Amino acid sequence: MKAGSISCLFSLPEIFLYIKKYFLADTIYKYVTLILNNPKIREVIAMFADRAKIMIRSGKGGNGHVSFRRELYVANGGPDGGDGGKGGDLIFEVDEGLNTLYDYRHKRKFAAGDGEEGGKRRCHGKDGKDVVLKVPEGTVIKEANTGKVVADMSGENRRQIILKGGKGGLGNMHFATATMQVPKYAQPGQPGQELWVQLELKVIADVGLVGFPNVGKSTFINSFAGKAAAKTGNKPGVTKGNQW
Repeated sequence: MKAGSISCLFSLPEIFLYIKKYFLADTIYKYVTLILNNPKIREVIAMFADRAKIMIRSGKGGNGHVSFRRELYVANGGPDGGDGGKGGDLIFEVDEGLNTLYDYRHKRKFAAGDGEEGGKRRCHGKDGKDVVLKVPEGTVIKEANTGKVVADMSGENRRQIILKGGKGGLGNMHFATATMQVPKYAQPGQPGQELWVQLELKVIADVGLVGFPNVGKSTFINSFAGKAAAKTGNKPGVTKGNQW
């Protein structure tokens, strides 16, 4: 039989229809089902997380201190209460070694340290420790309730303070006046900020899925994603445009 004489037996559209009906759809469905039912495969797929919802909180400022100087042979020492420390900031930073948000799948709450209260003898309270959250480049930070974009960790934006810690309160040494030489009060520290945010990773696809219409491409994507990410139907051309 000469090369090309197969066209005498089947037309080209009939060959495509045969491949679509008897090979592609059934085979893809069977093997995709086997692959996705494998616990190890599911664990690997779960590692490629492209979104997460977390709660973040900055630190509270430390309270100012009330105290008075007490020293032998020193009369009327006056107020010497120190200032409270500043609360820690909540910072996001791009890490080149990360490509998913998997680290935020299990731990959902992150809080910076609170500032310490001021001390006697004009001692300043210790500042709260900052918390730096590492994210891959292309992470978009949104308010969970409103969807408002808080920060886009792309391009030159490598590090950004999302929530600032509260300021420390002033000690009573700041409130001594000619008419009030013995102030018995100090300023409280400012409260920290708290926010639920949605992290979304902008990615560029490295792999494209190409196939004939109505052979299971969208079904494969939905099975792989674990949700109805693409619209499907029992006819060609259902999945059109941006489905995500």
